[in-house]
This record gives sequence, C-alpha cells and structure tokens, in this order.
Amino acid sequence: IERIRNILIIEYRKNRNLLFGGKKMKSILKRFLVLLFMAALFPTGKTEAKSYEIKRISGDNRYETAVEISKASFKSSQTAVLAFGGNYPDALVGGTVATQIKAPLLLTGSEELPSVVKEELKRLNVEKIYILGGTGVVSERLEESIRKDYTVYRLGGRNRYFTARDINFERQRLANVVQEIGDWRMYSVVSNNNFPDALTASPLVGQLPIHREAIHTMNMTGGFLMMPRWKNTIDYGFYTMGGFNAVPYDPVEDVGAFFGERIMGSNRYATAAAVAELYPKRLQKKIDTVVLADGLNYPDALSSAPFVGQQNAVLLLTDPNKLPKETKEYIKNHNIQKIEILGGEK
Repeated sequence: IERIRNILIIEYRKNRNLLFGGKKMKSILKRFLVLLFMAALFPTGKTEAKSYEIKRISGDNRYETAVEISKASFKSSQTAVLAFGGNYPDALVGGTVATQIKAPLLLTGSEELPSVVKEELKRLNVEKIYILGGTGVVSERLEESIRKDYTVYRLGGRNRYFTARDINFERQRLANVVQEIGDWRMYSVVSNNNFPDALTASPLVGQLPIHREAIHTMNMTGGFLMMPRWKNTIDYGFYTMGGFNAVPYDPVEDVGAFFGERIMGSNRYATAAAVAELYPKRLQKKIDTVVLADGLNYPDALSSAPFVGQQNAVLLLTDPNKLPKETKEYIKNHNIQKIEILGGEK
C-alpha cells in the first residue's frame, strides 16, 4: 500500500505539467486511476504492534536468580522457605506453601548455604525458615548451622512423596483444617519424574483456598494440594496436570470424571497455557502479566511460585531460543501488559 501511494506521488510530481494535454497525459491519467483504484481496495493505515513492558530477573547462577526473584517480590518477610537447588521435586511442591504464606523460596546446596542467600535472609529480616526435603538433600549439619540464627522447621521425608505429604500437612495446618492424606478430589496430581507441568501448576495450586472437605459443598472445587503421582494419589486427584506421557492414564479418572479434570495440551507449552486458563476461573484474577521461564531446564524458575502469586500473573514456558506458538497465542489473546523473564540469556 505504501508503495502504491509513493508511486502516485512521484507520478504526479513528475508529470503535473503534462496533465492537461496530449497522449502522454492520457497514459499517465490511466495509470493514476488504476493505482488510485487499487489504493481504494486496500485502505491505507498501519496496524500498530502491541508493546509490552518487559523485565528480566536474573543472577549469575540459580541461587542468585532466586535471590533476585525474592528482591523483586518482598521488602521483608518473617518466614522464608529453603529448598535444595540441585533438583526440582521438593522446590516445586514447596512452592505451593511459599505461595500460600506469601514467603520467598530460596535455594541452597546440600552442605552449605550460599553467601548470597545468607545476605538475603538478613535483608528480609527472616525469623523462621522452612527447610524442604530430607537430610539426603539438605544435611543435618546445614540445618544445625541455620538453627543458630533462626527458628527452623523441616518438611521432609525419606523421598519426594513423603516430603510432599509433609508439605501438604503443613499447608492444611496453616489453613486451620484437619491434616489428612486423602479425601475426595483433594490433589492436583503432577508427574513424579519431570518438572514442566509441576512448575506451572505450583503457583496456581498454592493460591487455591484450602477448605475442610476436598469438594466444597457450594462450588465443587478441589485440587488445592499438589502431589507427584504415587500409588493411589490419582484416586484423590481433582486435577491431573499434564498429558498421558507425564501422568499415565488411570481408569479411576473415568469413575471420578464428574469431579476431576485432566489439564493438558499437546506439549509442555500448551499444558502451561491450559493451566493459565484456570486462573480467572478458580482465582477470579484478571491476568495482565506473564512470567516466562525456560521450559527445557528448571533452575531459574524454582523460586517462581510466590513471585507469580504476588501479581495478577501466570507462569508460561518457552524454548530458550524461540517463543513457542502456544505461549505466543496466549499472550496475544489475553490482555497482557507486562512480561517478566526469569533467568539469564543462556
């Protein structure tokens, strides 16, 4: 369209002295009218590309990134949640309790607390620390050193399932309800050996209100605790987060289909977008922010759940080098104003 307009202007300026006589005038006028007709068929005007406020939160490593996420979320916090940074199961389930109590989730090594984390605990004026995981991931020696300065509670068992159980018990205790292992449709069930679906589910599940009965008598809502798939957990699943490769099909899904639902997409990016669609429905939030994390590696997003929970935000995933179409479509089709990227350019 711009090219047509430019041609019209150029032709007029070149030949305006000839427009009132001769064969050349007729030829020019004919061309002018054709171009004018084409311009009428394709109205002028550019579609403005939507602009977003874009922010990156990162550090030199996973521990520093977690601290930067904490700084972006909290001026102070009486409580902090501390998870092993070398693996994801405890941190992702633990993200639900951090979100619930509105506390930062920081990362540690097995034997030593990184200096940058020590400084962040001081900045926040922390008094109480939840350690996530058993002594195999966060050692007794490290726990004892932390106890010198803080009140410490460990939520952990002999494996990821017992750690998740302890985290869920504490979430129920904090909500002043009876601590139970299972009741109808209590859990959002996630993969027990992969991170993407649990990563995106954690901030949502951490914000779901916990009530005495798994199926609330008024609004039939559940899924307020998160559990890696384990024996019989699917029986109590209100949500199953992820496709059949992530959480294999179980016939009990058909029996409880009236209450339960599998949240899934064709891949991890589509599943993340499907989880994001639950926010307005379950949390009555008007989403205006997308928090974007690496969908192929977990470290930079381990601390993301309470950060997402503090905003009108959802957590979506991306390929490190290219925005997946499912993520792009969610951003395009919703009233997104701000995009916050977690992690460095690597």
